[in-house]
Amino acid sequence: MAFGSDFRVKYLMRDVQRIVTERINQEGHVNPLRLRVFDEDAGDNMMWDKGGLTFTTPDGEKAGSGDGAWYVEETWVDPISKKKSKSKPILVIEGTFGTETGNVGDAQKTKLSHIFELPKRNILSAILMPKLAEYYTSGKNKKKSPPTFVQNGWWMKSLVMASISLSNQWKCKTMFIDAYNKKQLEELVYALAKQQLENNSENKEHMEKQLHEIMSEMSLYVEQYSKDFYFKSKRSDYPLIIFDLPMKNGNISEKWVGKIHSDDVKAFGVTTGVNLKAKQRHRNGHRLLGNAQELNQITGKNVFLILPRWDKTDIKKLNDNHGDSQGQKEFINLIQNKELDILTVDDIDFGSDKSLQKEFKRIRKVGIDLDAKLPEKDSDKLKKCCLELKWGLYQKKFKVMR
Repeated sequence: MAFGSDFRVKYLMRDVQRIVTERINQEGHVNPLRLRVFDEDAGDNMMWDKGGLTFTTPDGEKAGSGDGAWYVEETWVDPISKKKSKSKPILVIEGTFGTETGNVGDAQKTKLSHIFELPKRNILSAILMPKLAEYYTSGKNKKKSPPTFVQNGWWMKSLVMASISLSNQWKCKTMFIDAYNKKQLEELVYALAKQQLENNSENKEHMEKQLHEIMSEMSLYVEQYSKDFYFKSKRSDYPLIIFDLPMKNGNISEKWVGKIHSDDVKAFGVTTGVNLKAKQRHRNGHRLLGNAQELNQITGKNVFLILPRWDKTDIKKLNDNHGDSQGQKEFINLIQNKELDILTVDDIDFGSDKSLQKEFKRIRKVGIDLDAKLPEKDSDKLKKCCLELKWGLYQKKFKVMR
C-alpha cells in the first residue's frame, strides 16, 4: 500500500495505541481499548457488527466509513440499526492529510458524512486533519510550472462549526484533532482507557478535561467566523448560499435554505459511457452530501442542494439505479434524508427572463457527454451563471417551485 494519506492516518492511530498500551502496562494494567484498523478499504466498508467501520443512516442505508476505531470487547446493540455486536465503539476516527496537497476547500467536507451518524449513537468521533499545513501551488497562472510558491491549508471553519453543532445537538463530542498534534490524540485515548479500567470521579474528570480542551480549541478557532457567517453569505465572493429562499407563493421559506453547486450528474457516479476513468474523476457525491449536511447542521434548517446543470431526467437516472453503486450511496443518503433535497433547473421559476435558464441548459448539453472538465470558456460562464442565480433568488427575481 502506498504511503498516502489513509496509510499515514492509520499508522498514526497504531502508534498512539502502542504508546497508550505501554503507559497502561507500566501502571500494572492491561489496556482495555482495542484498535480496529485495516490496511485496505474493504475492511473499512464492512458494517460494524460484521467487524468493519461502517454504520447506517436512520433509513438503513450505508453511511460513510471511518478510518479506524477504538473499542472495548463487550456486547453492544446499535441504537439505530438494532444490530448486536461483540464490540462497543468508543472513539471513531476519520482522517486525512489532504491539506498538504491542496485540499483546502470543499474537498474537506467529504469527511463529514463519515462521522455524521455517530453522535446520535453516543459514539465519540473525530476528524483527524492538520490544523495548519503547507502545500505547493502555481496559483491561477497556468503558464507557470508548479510548484511556484508555498500556500497554507487550514481546517475549514464552517466544517468545524458543523462539528460543534453536532456535538451540542446530540450531547456527544464530534471533534477536530490536529493530525500534527499526536500528543493530544494520545492523551484522549489514554483518558478513555483509564475510564474504562475504573469509572471513578478522578478518571472521569481527566477524560472530561481532554474533551474540553479539544472542544475549546475548536470554539476559539471559529469564534469570529461564526459571528459573521450569515452576513458573509451575501457577499459576492462568498460560497453560493441562499438563506432567504423565495418559494412559489412569493414568501421567503421559514424551513429551507439553499446552496448552489455547478456539478453535473457525473458527481454521483453516472457516466455517459465515454470511458471508465471519467467515473472515478467525477465522483464528488461525498462533497455534495457533506455540503448539504454541513449547512443543515449549522443553520438547523432543511437544505436544498441547487444543481442548475441538472434537469428532471438526471434525477430519474439516479432513481432508476443507473451509474455505479458506489456513486449511488451518497445520492441515496441525500434524498432519503427528509431535511435535504435536490433542486434542478426545472425546479426554478425564472420568470419572464428565460435567458439564464437557457444558458444553464446549453452548458448542460455541452458537459453531459464530456469525459473531462468543461471547456474553460463554458466553465467561466457557468460560474457567472451560478452567481446570477444566487442574486436572482435573493432579489426574488427567481423562485423555487415548491
